[in-house]
Amino acid sequence: MFTPALPSFLFMLADDIGWADFSYNNGTAQTPNIDKWATKTAGSIVFQDFHSGGTVCSPTRATVLTGRNHFRDCVDFVYGCSDMTQCPHLDFEFAPMHTFTVGDAVRSFSTEEYGDKDGAYFAGKWHLGSFYKDAARYGGVVSSPLSHGGFTKMNATVEVAPTATSNCMCKAEWNDLCDFGHNHEPTHCKPEGECCFNYWWDDPLAPHGVTNLTWPTPPDDSLYLADAFSRYLKERSAQKKPFLAQISFHNCHQPFIGSKKVKESCAKGETCRPPLNGEEPYTDEELDYYACLIELDNAVGLILNALKRYGYYDNTMVCVRV
Repeated sequence: MFTPALPSFLFMLADDIGWADFSYNNGTAQTPNIDKWATKTAGSIVFQDFHSGGTVCSPTRATVLTGRNHFRDCVDFVYGCSDMTQCPHLDFEFAPMHTFTVGDAVRSFSTEEYGDKDGAYFAGKWHLGSFYKDAARYGGVVSSPLSHGGFTKMNATVEVAPTATSNCMCKAEWNDLCDFGHNHEPTHCKPEGECCFNYWWDDPLAPHGVTNLTWPTPPDDSLYLADAFSRYLKERSAQKKPFLAQISFHNCHQPFIGSKKVKESCAKGETCRPPLNGEEPYTDEELDYYACLIELDNAVGLILNALKRYGYYDNTMVCVRV
């Protein structure tokens, strides 16, 4: 089995989850993969007093990329600068395009060491601008493709997306697949009413340098992200090269929607702590949230297994941040 001489780095970011939501901290949903990895694996460290650089979408992501306080790059709100006159670069509204990032560092090293530019991979929720490489704006959003953050391989959404049947509203023939969970209807749509949340990936031959997913995602969005990373890892292993990867899950940001099977198992007390005597049964909203946690845990388990399968596990620093 291939074992890389140089270390790799995997950063997994989950949304809107509390430190007490995992079962090792007495949470309701059972999260055995994260529990075992965080508390029973040699070398693991649990940071119980770890603080986010910014507690909402864009600031958190800018901080992760740069290691700097997000205010230094004027990413101070969910949608970038709240006061453009205070920004150091007036063409700047989202990602720190003028700031050196961890992705830039890996791309530079990978190019010099191996002659390739595919050492930095991003999957999931970007939320730092649109992906168009040849347009100043797209859909009212300043263009900030992942290449500005140093990533040349991607499988990502522009911003928020449902955690189930994510892109089911992108084509009429996919609409029957939609599962809106406790919301009963699509939410977080654009002001003009568009409710398409699709995945994009790099394609230098396509218009604007990116292309859309042309088939519906599975009911479990976190499973899609785990599978996408596994495919990237397989390619990287065949090349015998290390990597940097960031997987930004949509779980459990709204609209959080659990798959029917997992919600049923939670309601039965199979994958969730059963309600105590005198407690009301879990609501549909609670079941959706707990199911999202369980599905996230399953995805983390699949990702850790992929690291083992392709020979990266023993030489990869893995971080899960919520």
